[in-house]
Amino acid sequence: MFSLGLLALTLSSCAIVRPGEVGLKQRLGKLQDKPLHQGAHGFNPFVATVIKVKTRTVEAFNSLDVPTKEGLTVKSEIALLYHVLPDAAAAVYVNYGTNYQEVIVESNFRAIVRHVSASYLAKELFAVDRKKIEKEIYDETVASIGDKGFKVDAVLLKSITMPPQIFQAVENKLKAEQETMQMEFTIAKQ
Repeated sequence: MFSLGLLALTLSSCAIVRPGEVGLKQRLGKLQDKPLHQGAHGFNPFVATVIKVKTRTVEAFNSLDVPTKEGLTVKSEIALLYHVLPDAAAAVYVNYGTNYQEVIVESNFRAIVRHVSASYLAKELFAVDRKKIEKEIYDETVASIGDKGFKVDAVLLKSITMPPQIFQAVENKLKAEQETMQMEFTIAKQ
């Protein structure tokens, strides 16, 4: 009975920090200065706990309705790839908690995407090189959260869907151009 209790205590006083995360040891409410890197780490479960923070690259995928320069709303699917810097994990935890992705990363990212898209006309969002828009969003995101313990890896603009009225206008224009070309061909033939 005693050996079973001792085994349970031993197992509950060991934390395994896996690759792609760091551990933060908190003893009596105070965080240790250095993060715990991968491996097994012992602690007293009565006065301490180990909080794990992921440092591998994660995707923050967003499906957003974004404004354009002319006031239309365009649907976009955009992803942010980022990770927490291991040495800044304690500061991230203290400042933003365990839901830092919602609190600081995604809220800033959404605001930046809306800001950048509002500087383009709807047709420019499709015609302008996607890499240019991704770079602009990337640069603003780095400026916004880069000094807060995060490393922005990439911004990926996956899709943009135009409003139905724009699609209809483009279709009507193409149809009119086709009819004009058909008429010119018929006149030239006669």
